[in-house]
Amino acid sequence: MKKIDTPVYVVDDDASVREAVESLIRSAGFPVRTFGSAQEFLATPRADMPSCLVLDLHLPGLSGLDLQRELAKDDVQIPIIFLTGHGDIPTSVKAIKAGALEFLTKPFHDEDLLNAIRDGIAQDPRLRAAPNPDGVIGSSRLWRQALAYAAKVAATEATVLLKRYSSPSYSAMRRGPSPAPSARVPAGSSRRRAARCSSMKSEK
Repeated sequence: MKKIDTPVYVVDDDASVREAVESLIRSAGFPVRTFGSAQEFLATPRADMPSCLVLDLHLPGLSGLDLQRELAKDDVQIPIIFLTGHGDIPTSVKAIKAGALEFLTKPFHDEDLLNAIRDGIAQDPRLRAAPNPDGVIGSSRLWRQALAYAAKVAATEATVLLKRYSSPSYSAMRRGPSPAPSARVPAGSSRRRAARCSSMKSEK
């Protein structure tokens, strides 16, 4: 399994959930740090690099939503994925409106969480702002989407080809059929031809 440098933080007050989620995320190649409370997470120094936060909604002391607000207040931009065993629509809407990437209800499907983490890391603004030693640049919506797709398979052994489709036939189809070529007729030639025809008829 390919090792990935971007860390994933897990905040959950249930030790068994923390261990299970940590094991799942590590199996996908991500480094993981776990915390039992929002206060513990806030008190721990973190590297300023692309990352993702998997956050329980109901926590002792500061709740998950409280932590989300604290991070926003300090201008900490980190993709957040909420986990909860007691979710409701108003709370999930509130979390998403405040910038959460995903809101998953326990028990969740493993791939749903892993895909959300990959999407979150791909969308981290620090990843887009960081210099790229490979010279990959660009910030358009389609380019970010391509990078997000690449991030989804980064932890697998799959070979991925990103190709810009630009065949001549496709370009022609986009532009529409080319007009048929037309011969250029010198000015006045039609009148002269008509005059000759009229003269021939009168001679007959």
